Amino acid sequence: MKKKEKGMLRSMSSEELIKHVGVLETAMKVAKLERVTKPSKNVRALRTKRQHIAVSKTILRERALTLV
Repeated sequence: MKKKEKGMLRSMSSEELIKHVGVLETAMKVAKLERVTKPSKNVRALRTKRQHIAVSKTILRERALTLV
């Protein structure tokens, strides 16, 4: 993930980040299903989605810990 993309995620509010994670997790489920049913054009798509989810959840966790 590029620095600009991480900055964009950090500028989002917590509610927006939670929605973003939900959208990414849904896309991840769809991509997993498609991977099983038909050949994939982009084999790194699952890895990229998983990394984006991890970064988003990390940012949310950092915010939760700093508020305490």
